[in-house]
This record gives sequence, C-alpha cells and structure tokens, in this order.
Amino acid sequence: MLWLRLPDRDEGLSIFFRPVGYYHLFKPPVAEGEDVRDMLSRAAQPFVDALLQRMQECRRLAWPAAADELLLERVAGTATSPDAVDAVAGSILEHDGRVSIEALAQGVGLSRRQLERRFLAEVGTAPKLYASLVRFNRAFRLLAADALPNWQDVAYACGYYDQAHLIREFRRFTGHAPSAYFKAHPTSPVHTT
Repeated sequence: MLWLRLPDRDEGLSIFFRPVGYYHLFKPPVAEGEDVRDMLSRAAQPFVDALLQRMQECRRLAWPAAADELLLERVAGTATSPDAVDAVAGSILEHDGRVSIEALAQGVGLSRRQLERRFLAEVGTAPKLYASLVRFNRAFRLLAADALPNWQDVAYACGYYDQAHLIREFRRFTGHAPSAYFKAHPTSPVHTT
C-alpha cells in the first residue's frame, strides 16, 4: 500500500496493490542486507513525486484518476506475467492464510528457502508472516462485524488452536490485549467480555 499526503494538508490518497503488484511495478533492485522497506520505498519515489505533483495541480476528486493514469503508464512499461511468488501469495489470500508454506513452495517448484528469499524481495515479508497477517486480518474483520463476537468461534473459524492463540496473535499484531485495544478504539463495534 502507498499512502500519499500533500504537504500542509490533512488529505491523502491510498493505493492498494496485490501482494506482488508493487514489486512488479517498481522493480526495486535487491541488495543483500538492505532493509526491504527502504528499498521498496526508494524504488517508488519517482512515481510518488509525480503523483504528488499531479495531486497539487488538480481537485481532490480527480486524484484517483491521476493515480490511475500514472499507474497505467507504469504498467505499460512492464512485461510481467504471474510467477511463483504471485501464485503463492494468491493461494495464501484465497485460503485466508490457512496454508502450509512448505506445500506451497513444493507446488511452485521451489525450496522453502528459495520461496522465502523471493517472497521477501517481491512482497516485502516472509511468506509465513504474510499468511499470519492474512489470517489475523480475517479474524479481525469477523470480530469487527459482530457487536458481541464469540471469540472461540472466530478462533476456530480462522484456524487458531483456541481463543488464547487468537489473543496472542492479536497482541502480536496490534501491540495490545483485545480489551485494551478496543477501549482505545471505541469506534470499533467489537466488544470484549
């Protein structure tokens, strides 16, 4: 995801990419030992600068069209077809993160380590962490959709061993226990018991 905000304004524009879309559009050079986020950010900087310039020149309602135009120009300059990482990321999304990374690696003809290196370079995270994030995102959406969710049912529906496992993952990804998180974010419809 890219989030752009014009200087001195509280308005911005978010652009969401499919898991390897960012990589295929911006082709960051992979440097051993370099922070992946810094590398991905630098690779997109010319696009970001061009889009910010267009955003300053047009009304807010025209920002998505300006982004589409620049992205289509970028896509025209790339010749990519789905690859192994794209297939694995798609499978992780399709199965809500409930997958075996080893089986996915074998399914695309890569060793687990090869898949991890390529996934890290193209998606920006390891496949196992990506699957955990996808699974947690589904659980969070289920919790947010119900004013009085049954945590045990959500845990099992999302492939957690039990409610305690879900709560550990909740802390891992939000930095808070569920009750503390939802107290701090009262606009969320989720309540804890």
